[in-house]
Amino acid sequence: MPTPSKRKYEILIEVSNSMKEKESQSKDGFVKHTMYDKNGKPHEAKTVEDHLRMKKMGYTQTKSSFKYKDPKTGEVYEYEHRGIYKKDGRTLIPE
Repeated sequence: MPTPSKRKYEILIEVSNSMKEKESQSKDGFVKHTMYDKNGKPHEAKTVEDHLRMKKMGYTQTKSSFKYKDPKTGEVYEYEHRGIYKKDGRTLIPE
């Protein structure tokens, strides 16, 4: 069981985080967030209009991971960026 002073500290942290979240929301409830293009490059969506524009262009809210398969072993590897990758001298094949 946490000590009373530790519990007070935890409550202060919760309240602080809640206040920060409310500050980042606009009047319509929109929260600023990062969206990622097809190459994994981050872009900040500051307004609903930004979000909708980026969504139309194919951006997502999760960072892309690119999967590559070893043709010999069948193992799958994930990378943050698109590219040419090799394992044990073999070129990995994009999935």
